[in-house]
Amino acid sequence: MTAQAPTASLEAAPVRYPRRWLAAVVMMVAALMDMIDGTIVNVALPTIRRDLGASGTQLEWVVSAYMLAFAATLITAGSFGDLLGRKRVFLLGVALFGAASLAAGLAHTPAELIAARVVQGAAAAAMIPQVLATFRAIFAGKERGQAFGLYGAILGFASAIGLLLGGVLTEADLFGWSWRSVFFVNVPVALFSLAAAARLVPETRERSAGRPDLLGAAMLTAALVAVVYPLLEGRRLGWPAWGWLLLAGGLVTLAVLGLVEEHRQRPQIAPLLRPPLFRIPAFTAGLIVQLAFAAGLQGLFLTVALWLQTGQHYSPLRAGLTTIAFSAGSFLAAPVAVPLA
Repeated sequence: MTAQAPTASLEAAPVRYPRRWLAAVVMMVAALMDMIDGTIVNVALPTIRRDLGASGTQLEWVVSAYMLAFAATLITAGSFGDLLGRKRVFLLGVALFGAASLAAGLAHTPAELIAARVVQGAAAAAMIPQVLATFRAIFAGKERGQAFGLYGAILGFASAIGLLLGGVLTEADLFGWSWRSVFFVNVPVALFSLAAAARLVPETRERSAGRPDLLGAAMLTAALVAVVYPLLEGRRLGWPAWGWLLLAGGLVTLAVLGLVEEHRQRPQIAPLLRPPLFRIPAFTAGLIVQLAFAAGLQGLFLTVALWLQTGQHYSPLRAGLTTIAFSAGSFLAAPVAVPLA
């Protein structure tokens, strides 16, 4: 089946694509690499520190570099998918993620590992928007809700699996790879996803999509780096005055970017931000809750994984099994989450 054939039919009747569920499964398997990577690395951090001689700040960068690149690239990658074709950008993201995972596993210095994590984060940002946008294009009605519900369930499951898998792979020391296995495991998944997605996933795009806002993306990246850098490096450097100025400058840049997007007069460029959405109380409240949840959870998992192994002398596997208990609450609470909200 050519990419062009399903593109035309999906615009008019998305449910007619016969292999839509196979396509969804393939895309979710690829997305698992991003989902699992959010937690699998945490359990391996103490072993990485001993093997590479990394400092505490460098370990923070191993985690934060991935998230920073993901956040800075996500919106622009979604715009490129709408314009150039979601399948095309998705395949590019999968290929880059696999290559970056291989580079991370082969890293011999903390700097090399951090650089590979930056590419991993950007590649994940290229994949994830295409998954959700493709679901919207190939599913309709009740099936669309089922697809998004399945994706959400797998997201929670992947976080738990990442904690356990990180401990298992690090402690098993397969082929003498130790912590490197947590990155190498992505390579066969990426190869499978590339082959399957090229065959099963239809090409979709947004006919009215504008050009990505590259200037806005550059401003967003600069602002995020300006905020994150002093927070990660401040303690090591003694919290210099320029660090606080850099942090303030990043926040100001974000505010300026919001004002620019608010008064944008060029409809041919895809908006990077949509400030009018913040006037919707439910939207703003939801973002605040998600921000608090993500900030607390990511920091907790990182701290607990390090404390269990370096402070309590747990093995990587035992640390993974201990931290996986946090995920049990997610599964128990998930059925009542929507009614409570």
